[in-house]
Amino acid sequence: MKKLENFGDRVKYLRNLIKRSRKYLEEKYNFPEITQKKLEYNERNISQNYILKIINIYLKENLFVTENWLLTGNGKYPYFINNFNESKILQIKNNENQSDHIIKFNKFIGELEEITKECYPNSLVARTFKKDMEPIIFPGDYCIGWPILEKIPDNLIGEPCIVKIKKCNTLKIKIIKNIINDIDIQKINLSVSNIEHSDDESFIFNAEFEFISPIMCIIRKQKHEY
Repeated sequence: MKKLENFGDRVKYLRNLIKRSRKYLEEKYNFPEITQKKLEYNERNISQNYILKIINIYLKENLFVTENWLLTGNGKYPYFINNFNESKILQIKNNENQSDHIIKFNKFIGELEEITKECYPNSLVARTFKKDMEPIIFPGDYCIGWPILEKIPDNLIGEPCIVKIKKCNTLKIKIIKNIINDIDIQKINLSVSNIEHSDDESFIFNAEFEFISPIMCIIRKQKHEY
């Protein structure tokens, strides 16, 4: 396939791939038409926020786009993953053996993690194994996000995020209860949403963290009743 010459060409190419208008992207994803047009015509500076917004929008349209391709035109071209939508993924059939389903799902998730890291090298991937986050996130759910290293916005309060606490080697999926912003340091209060099922800390006060990632996409292991 012929290499697209610049960032604007590639942004326009993505929109043509999904056969959508700028108006559609504005109405569905709050992505202003004027901003889209300026990006397509290379009339606006490229920021990390725009890159992540574009990647996330097309991810929701079942189109994988790598950051490297978007910026340079090199690497893998965008391609569709038709079963990426969580409502269509590996729904258990009544006559399907449960253990077979689990094996298939784990294989699928392993492949998906490889694809995600290849397409989005800055992304975080985390899975839940306990009931801490019900009814928001369930055991076995696969979460994708991009880390925020700078000032954490207040609108993350009360939201589930992937968090890495300092001096902790593992990622945790927690609900942020409060944020203390300082010039040199940020601290957060973390809480789970269903503490009676938790064997981990149910609440962490004034935790120092390395990064926080709002969860951009959740893939369900199976259908759950709310």
